[in-house]
Amino acid sequence: MYAFIITTQKPTRKGYVFNGWNTKKDGSGQEYAAGSRYSGTGVLTLYATWKEEEKAALEIYENGKKVDQSYLMSNEDAVDKIVKDAKDSNEFYAKLNEINLVHTFEVKGGYAADDVYKAVASDASVASCEMNGNILTLTGKKDGFTYVTVTDETSGQIYRMSVDVKTLANKLYIIRPITDNSYKDYLTDIGKVGCNVSGGDADKVEWTTENDKAESIKQLSNGDCIVWKPAQDDVSVGVKYGLSKSDISIKDMSSGETSGAYPINNCQVSSKYMQNITLSDATGKGKESKFTIKAYLLDDKGKEIAKDTQTFEKNLVDNPYSTEVTFSNVKQLDNAEVLLEITTENNTYEPKLVRYSVFSDGQQVSGGTKVQLNSKSDGVTDNNIVYVTDENGKDINSLLIDKNETKKIVVNSCAATGHLIEIKTSGRELSAAKEETTYYDGMVNEWKKSVFEIDSKSTSTGRHSVEVIVKDSKKNILSTQTTPFTIANVTDLPSPEKPTSINFVGDLETPKLSAGKVINRTLKFNLPKVLPMKVSFQDTDDPFKKTFMIAIGNAGLDENNIVAAVTETINDLKDNKLTKTLSGYAFGNADFIDGKWVMTYTGGGIAGSIQYEFSFNNNVVVGFVPLYYGMKVGCSANIDALVSGGNSYHNQFVGLDFSTNNLKLTSQYNFVTDILVGVKGYVGASGGVGFDGKVVKLKFGVEGNLSVEYNHRVVIFKDLDKTKTYDGGYLNFSGDIGLYFEFKLLFIKYKKKIVGTGFNKGRSYRDWEKFPVGRPNLLEFAGMETKSKSSLLKIAPKADEDWMNYINPYITPVAAEDGKSMAMVYTENLEDLGTINPAVSEYDGAKWSDPKVMTDWRTKGENQTVNAIDYAKDDKLEVLAFDAVTYDSAMENSDDISSSQFNTSANSSEIHVYVNGKHTKLTDNQAADTAPVVSVKNGKAMVVWQSDTYNLESMDESAVKDDMQGEKKLYFSFYDGTKWSDPACLESGEIKGVQAYDMDMSDDGTAMILASMGSSDLLKNRELYSYVIDNGQVKSVNRVTCNEAGETQPRVKYVTDNGGMFLTAWQQSEYKGEETSKVYVKIQGYNMSGSANDFSLDDNGEVAENFDFAKGGDTIDDSAVYWYSIGDDSLNHTYVKYINKKDSTLSTKYEMNSTSSESESMVGDTVTKDGDSFSVVSCAQPQKQNSGSDEDEEQPARLIFAKKQIKNELRNETANAFDQNIVPESNVNVTISFTNAGRKALESVTIKNNGNVVYDNYPISLKSGESGQIQFTYSLGKTLKNEEFDIEADNGAKAVAKLTLLGADLVVSNPEVTSTLSGGERVMQAVISNAGTTAMNENDSVRIDYSMADQKNVKVNPISAGAKWDSNKKQIVVSGKEAIEAVNKGEYILQFGYKPTFKDDADAIALSMNAAAYGSDGAMDELNVVDNSSSFSIIKPSKLYDTQLVCDAIIENGKIIAVKVTNQYETAIKKGIKISNGTSSKQINVALNGEESKTYPVELAVSGSIEYTLKDYNASESTAKPTATPAPTKKPAVTPALTKKPAVTPVPTKKPTATKTPAPKITVGKATIKKLKNKAKKKMVVTIKAVKGASGYKVMYATNKKFKKAKTKWTSAKKVTISRLKKGKTYYVKVIAYKKETGAVKVFGKASKVKKVKVKK
Repeated sequence: MYAFIITTQKPTRKGYVFNGWNTKKDGSGQEYAAGSRYSGTGVLTLYATWKEEEKAALEIYENGKKVDQSYLMSNEDAVDKIVKDAKDSNEFYAKLNEINLVHTFEVKGGYAADDVYKAVASDASVASCEMNGNILTLTGKKDGFTYVTVTDETSGQIYRMSVDVKTLANKLYIIRPITDNSYKDYLTDIGKVGCNVSGGDADKVEWTTENDKAESIKQLSNGDCIVWKPAQDDVSVGVKYGLSKSDISIKDMSSGETSGAYPINNCQVSSKYMQNITLSDATGKGKESKFTIKAYLLDDKGKEIAKDTQTFEKNLVDNPYSTEVTFSNVKQLDNAEVLLEITTENNTYEPKLVRYSVFSDGQQVSGGTKVQLNSKSDGVTDNNIVYVTDENGKDINSLLIDKNETKKIVVNSCAATGHLIEIKTSGRELSAAKEETTYYDGMVNEWKKSVFEIDSKSTSTGRHSVEVIVKDSKKNILSTQTTPFTIANVTDLPSPEKPTSINFVGDLETPKLSAGKVINRTLKFNLPKVLPMKVSFQDTDDPFKKTFMIAIGNAGLDENNIVAAVTETINDLKDNKLTKTLSGYAFGNADFIDGKWVMTYTGGGIAGSIQYEFSFNNNVVVGFVPLYYGMKVGCSANIDALVSGGNSYHNQFVGLDFSTNNLKLTSQYNFVTDILVGVKGYVGASGGVGFDGKVVKLKFGVEGNLSVEYNHRVVIFKDLDKTKTYDGGYLNFSGDIGLYFEFKLLFIKYKKKIVGTGFNKGRSYRDWEKFPVGRPNLLEFAGMETKSKSSLLKIAPKADEDWMNYINPYITPVAAEDGKSMAMVYTENLEDLGTINPAVSEYDGAKWSDPKVMTDWRTKGENQTVNAIDYAKDDKLEVLAFDAVTYDSAMENSDDISSSQFNTSANSSEIHVYVNGKHTKLTDNQAADTAPVVSVKNGKAMVVWQSDTYNLESMDESAVKDDMQGEKKLYFSFYDGTKWSDPACLESGEIKGVQAYDMDMSDDGTAMILASMGSSDLLKNRELYSYVIDNGQVKSVNRVTCNEAGETQPRVKYVTDNGGMFLTAWQQSEYKGEETSKVYVKIQGYNMSGSANDFSLDDNGEVAENFDFAKGGDTIDDSAVYWYSIGDDSLNHTYVKYINKKDSTLSTKYEMNSTSSESESMVGDTVTKDGDSFSVVSCAQPQKQNSGSDEDEEQPARLIFAKKQIKNELRNETANAFDQNIVPESNVNVTISFTNAGRKALESVTIKNNGNVVYDNYPISLKSGESGQIQFTYSLGKTLKNEEFDIEADNGAKAVAKLTLLGADLVVSNPEVTSTLSGGERVMQAVISNAGTTAMNENDSVRIDYSMADQKNVKVNPISAGAKWDSNKKQIVVSGKEAIEAVNKGEYILQFGYKPTFKDDADAIALSMNAAAYGSDGAMDELNVVDNSSSFSIIKPSKLYDTQLVCDAIIENGKIIAVKVTNQYETAIKKGIKISNGTSSKQINVALNGEESKTYPVELAVSGSIEYTLKDYNASESTAKPTATPAPTKKPAVTPALTKKPAVTPVPTKKPTATKTPAPKITVGKATIKKLKNKAKKKMVVTIKAVKGASGYKVMYATNKKFKKAKTKWTSAKKVTISRLKKGKTYYVKVIAYKKETGAVKVFGKASKVKKVKVKK
């Protein structure tokens, strides 16, 4: 017996609560509590039982609020509010110190609060974490993302939160100014910021807080500056301390926060007033020199306020040098300027006096200036220094004088002795209106300022050079210098005359093209003698220059639509569209020179395609066949005309003796039209000889390559008095060729080859050889020989299993009228004649069935073959007719078949028919019955064939010809629905030579047969006869024609009009003498009796000789003709034209199908129609291309099947709104063009947009094939989008024209020659802008081509940033983000260098530039391409300056020690110059290239007035070696037209020493328009806020926001008046500031915001 107390100690288990003890492990036994008593007899075994402990999910709380698992650590919103309210520094920093990136969280959950926690950050560099009990501390360190994982090690739970840290890096900048008198602490505590301020200057520091470079800029009460959220990391903030102003860049400053620490950036500022002076070498030939800058700060009365002197030694050749002049004790300035005197020791550079404004109305307007210095040669002193400015001290580009206007010229000069200044212009010497001397204490030189007043009476109308004359006190001339600018007097300036027409070619007839008997024909062009032209002039910034645009060949054109007409012409040429009319355009400049306007053509052209079909329609017998069509040469004559002014190529015509003009060309011409009319193409034939293709198959073609080329050139020169025209031509007929003539008589092929081993015949006419520039040497034709032979047909074996690729090319399939079945001959081996049988294939709507072959016609034991077939079918009858011959098997292996063999076989030919599958042999005689023609109507049928008896004595062509022109008989048989009538003779041979025939039946069984008869060699002796047969009985025989024309290819079709009638057609060849003058298809209606009725029409010559009526169609209007011929793509095509009864015309042509390559020819086709649905069964055969081959084997033909639905439709539909401002909610004039490609004429169209009617029933009458256009006004919506206009014509035709409104539109404007560099290179510029409705992106580019009238791909040197030269494509390419942004804004100024070469007989040369937008896929579609071009006129210096040589004396110590001689002209010169001082003289010999200067040493006393006299050059006389004044040794520094954000030059803490600094990158600030008002009649006044360091301003104004066709005014003043405006117009204005770099290159800043003003006065 046991008794004891169970232990009171409770066991523990992680995650569980002790539940008690149990006698079984699973808890199913006796339970005992801890500490309970036990008594019993056995041993007690107990097991602890457990209950799982309850635990809560982990959660994170901050300030009592539950935190999401995605957590953002950022103080941005809090600091944003603090910054916006910032003013008091103590309050700002107190609030800022309350904010940090240390966040505290409480972790809840698990088992209990005493759980053990651990925290880890996946990226501790972004945020660190620390656990203290259940408290989590996160500290943000830098921008980024990290995971923070909290683990409850007690409960085993995990909590993960994603933390996104956003610091204030690059958002918050604190700048503290350190002045001369104070120092300020920062970082008062670790992790805190403060504002401990010592000194009392804080209130004197002023920061520029009005700035769009940051979201907010604030100045605190202690002087600190807060920059919040800058737009970029290099923005600058303006600061003023006293009078000193500077820009402080935040680049490289500290920003943001780190563990709550906010860095403060110290910045030194000074109250001393400073100006930055940059010196540069303008010539590139200086040397290290000792410089002295005397700087004087003056008030508005010229009184000295302060001064400074800077002395240093520098070499300016490689890099400009910048330094500061400092003015102390300057407290306040209202209006002030700085005067600089810059000198060098030993005068290595010319002394210079510079004066510029620094303060205006209490506002600083300049922080410094740039000065270019001219270097002097060793030991030479020039003490006649002259430079010219306007009254504001700025360089003069051009001085414009209008009526009653007065302008001022200021000449600054210094000399060793007293002197006076005069200027000479337009042959007059003018004295100064005002003179004043400038000298301040400490200056090296005494300077004189001479002010000249120039008005409209000072010069005559025109442009005049200006000379500055320096005289001593006795009025002796010391030097004469020409200014770089001219005076432009526009008083009573006349308008240029407008030409109204341009001379052109007129009628043009080529010489004969001949090659034996094959070709003997001329071509004739009816071209206009005169083309009308309309001219539109556009003003430029230069009053003596206008640009013009000419539309050529647009008769009756409204002058307001010239731009649209030129645009359409350019687009047509760009898209390779050729029109039926000649049209063209020209661009150019008009310059006012020597009292008259001179037009310089910079480019243009006239182009078009005369849509004639040139055929050689000779009556030539080749073999026995009279060829009436000869050969075709191309499909069009292309005209290309160059329009130009004087140029180097056409100058070569001067003085030549031309046979076409007794007047020789002089050098006085100013306009030339160079016209080239070219006919080029292959020679080929597409059928149509004088025999029907039923009995005798004829072919005439080309093996190899044969070409005919004729070029005719007309060059027309026009001067002021006369027009001179020269013309000539060159004919070339060449090839490596074998021409062949071939006929197949039954199954016998006769081939005659005209073989050439390669020949080239060239012949020139009239003045061709006298035209300058080499032409091809003339070559002679190689000899030609004739070969011929007779043999059986040989056709290549079958190449694949597809029967459609193995068609007999001589017996092509014939389709039934419904287009659902066709008859053919079929065999697996075309060379085995005995296996050829008639067959029929059915079309199930998807494919053609295998041919059903018919063999029961054959006679057992005989060799028989099929020669020709015909086929007709209606809903009752299916009739297949064919002829078959019996031949001797020995002929198959014979190389030369005898005439007796042929006669026997030919006379065995018989006519067979199948009617609904049942065979009947219609003939059985000893005559050759061949070429059946069948017709079926209403269960009746008729067959017509030809019968003859052959008895040839030989197998040559003469024997066959005699037989073909002998007696031929026509037979027919009629089927009445049950049986065939006996063959009846229709024509028994009384009319000899049945050459071709056709037949059709009416619904009642009446038939008409039309036959071409003639036994003469001459095609013009062919006539037509008709036969009318009523149900098998001949009713009438009629002679249809009796004339001197040749009628061939007769065709007949029955229609139900007028109660039933026959349509007949044939090809008519009219003659002039023995040559054809006109070939066309004629259609004539005939009554049922055989008499002609009123319906008749003539085709325009487009339908080829192999035409026929399409099967199907009961009426005239439902009838069509078809043919096949070679298209513009050199492929064979089948074409269709409808017949229009009302207009008696044929419709436009519709293409049905084509061959697959140029080496294939059509050899037969049938067209059937059902309404407007056409089915075409054609055959194409590959043609041999090797020449001179004896191989007779031919390739089989392949079947081409096509179905096409013809609708009344419109083609070539376009919509445009050229040359208009495309802005939302405005009206635009829309022009829609289209071609009526329907079978019916149209009388009106309705235009819809989005289902809404824009214009209802617009009247426009267009026949089939005619083109027209309509115009209407369309209102744009609030959002621009590409529009679609539905065009609905009254004939049912519909089309959609797309109007592109979203796209780029490059505009090239404001072309300007800005300066001339030493050596003659011009710096030129133009503004390139995207005036389109879609901006270009940074991956796009602009490509610019340069050209002249006689030269393409002109090389220029790009200067602007973003512009590079593409040496492969010879273009400037503008690319890059900044450049394209500037193009989009209309602010990209493309600068480039170009050195012109002047021609002897031209007053000016013109350089054209054309820009095109390119994307990644190539050239972009643009809204308007007309304004993509612009041009520059460069007037010949010899026309600009009155004298060629200008001499400047260099005087030292009373002696002339040297003379600087400048050649102002473009031509080199050698002259002697006699220099006289009144008592003695000396001669120097001068040799100068164009626009070159040299300095010649001279020893001559100054004793009187200096005179210069030109003498002959004396090479033997010794002259001291001159010192050249060279062109720059290197290209001017590339200065971008774009302006980046300006880099900041920190203000130094003390006066700097003269240390070497790198050349500064030239930057210009953004301009601002302060005021824009219309104060006076047709004038507006633009007031500009001064831009620091700007040399001047470019003011652009236009009547549209896109600044298309904007005008420009250059000014150095802050206020400018613009005149000649239009009342009632709204003008948009923007301003761009610029500085001048080395070499007079302009550097531009960003454009101002656009302002507008309406001219009400």
